[in-house]
Amino acid sequence: MSKLQLLSLFLNDRLTPADVDIFGAVEKTVVEYQEENALLRRLLRITPEIKLCRTESPPLDRDKVR
Repeated sequence: MSKLQLLSLFLNDRLTPADVDIFGAVEKTVVEYQEENALLRRLLRITPEIKLCRTESPPLDRDKVR
């Protein structure tokens, strides 16, 4: 076997476990974000909508203001 093939095997043996670890960490992070997103969506549905209503003020009597 050539040195290049040995190097390729060595790197493959070393990087495969790292690959599994990295994808595991990414998967865990994605699941956490999905759970947080679902919680926030539920909270948005629960939160009552606040309706603002305009109240009319009585007109000012300009003669009394002066």
